[in-house]
Amino acid sequence: MSILFPSGVRFLSRAAVLTGLIITTADLQPGDFFRRFFNWYKVQHLHSDIALLTPEDIHLGRVVERRKARQSVLLKAWQAHPERFVRGTPRPPELEPIYVHQPFRGRRSRRSHPWSRTY
Repeated sequence: MSILFPSGVRFLSRAAVLTGLIITTADLQPGDFFRRFFNWYKVQHLHSDIALLTPEDIHLGRVVERRKARQSVLLKAWQAHPERFVRGTPRPPELEPIYVHQPFRGRRSRRSHPWSRTY
């Protein structure tokens, strides 16, 4: 029985091909492939949910630096070819808060909780 879901296997196989993490007999050592894969996923892969940044950028506080660099590249591209940007001056995506469990703001009764039982 596999501990990975089919979508996870598809993602791993696509990522392995795209990043050169092809599985060989050397990768069959326990954890070797996954060590390399998770290093790529956390350090190199740009995540769309966190404004095309890496988790390492977020964790190490490089958000402002990365956004400024991306803004300068986008501005140079816009100045060179403004006809490609039909919406005007491009801006890098904004970093919005992401929650595992979004904090509740406001008043909530015990009965409105989704897990509460009503007898």
